Amino acid sequence: MEKQVIPRKRIKHQVSFEQRLMKVAGEARAAAAAMPPSSQRDRLIVKARQHEMAAQIERWVSSPGRQLPDFDLIIQMAPPRPE
Repeated sequence: MEKQVIPRKRIKHQVSFEQRLMKVAGEARAAAAAMPPSSQRDRLIVKARQHEMAAQIERWVSSPGRQLPDFDLIIQMAPPRPE
């Protein structure tokens, strides 16, 4: 018994994956900046950091030679650890 393969819809994006990630990160940061301190604001800040980190990883993976990433930048972008 063979499984039928369902063709996926392909989307041709107008902007790069990195640009889309950075757009979402910017929107999350802007929304967080407009909010008073709260857990929802903290979640938006974490979301922004995650998207910025994903953009950095995408840039690294797609770069020629794939040099090691800038670990100082990664450490700066990491969310603070709870004490």
